[in-house]
Amino acid sequence: MIRIRNLDFAYPDTRFRLRVKELDFAEAKRYCLRGPSGSGKTTLINIIAGILKPTSGSVLVAGEEISRSRDALNRQFRLNKIGFIFQNFELLDYLNVEQNILLPFSIGWKMKVTPAVRERLDASLEQMGLSHKRRAHPRQLSQGEKQRVAICRAVVNEPELIIADEPTANLDEQNARRVIDLIAGLLEKKKTTFLMVTHDRSFDDFFDAIIEMDAIIEMDTIVAADSVTAAQGGGDDV
Repeated sequence: MIRIRNLDFAYPDTRFRLRVKELDFAEAKRYCLRGPSGSGKTTLINIIAGILKPTSGSVLVAGEEISRSRDALNRQFRLNKIGFIFQNFELLDYLNVEQNILLPFSIGWKMKVTPAVRERLDASLEQMGLSHKRRAHPRQLSQGEKQRVAICRAVVNEPELIIADEPTANLDEQNARRVIDLIAGLLEKKKTTFLMVTHDRSFDDFFDAIIEMDAIIEMDTIVAADSVTAAQGGGDDV
């Protein structure tokens, strides 16, 4: 599903640098990405999603070399193939809950809201306890409700890859379990790969592998480790 080789990334005018020599994610597996602040976790998932472009190296996702594709093509690739759960939700205030969830279908090429999509929308809203909020706007929602809306949006298209950046950080234990159950249900029906950044260890048994990124700080320069290793987490290693 994901193949990374000789990745090198640096933000302009900063001393941050991320290097990953070799990293693979298998299809239909569940991965946890873990490490201290500054180790490059969010940067790495943004590169995998095609939001950021590496300085050099190769990033292959679902057969597409996204590290070399134009931004417009990467945007459409994300809409069609990737469900991204952002840490800051990325909801539009002028759209209600239902419209925010279906937003990818409004801007994606050849994406249509079919009866099957409507069924998945209703099912995800119910499972997330949001059915009564479908006409509400983000300003009327709690932080936890906004997070659950963002999760519904990420899964409604049944993507091949779901990337989640701390998706349970703003949720209580009950709603965090709802999130994991919703994602687990999708993974059972589809060959979906799941990559989640989290510090929450209560769901470690949910993952097939846990990837640890060890940060090295030298002279105020943050350099992510050249090798990324996976600890056993209930399934195959990376």
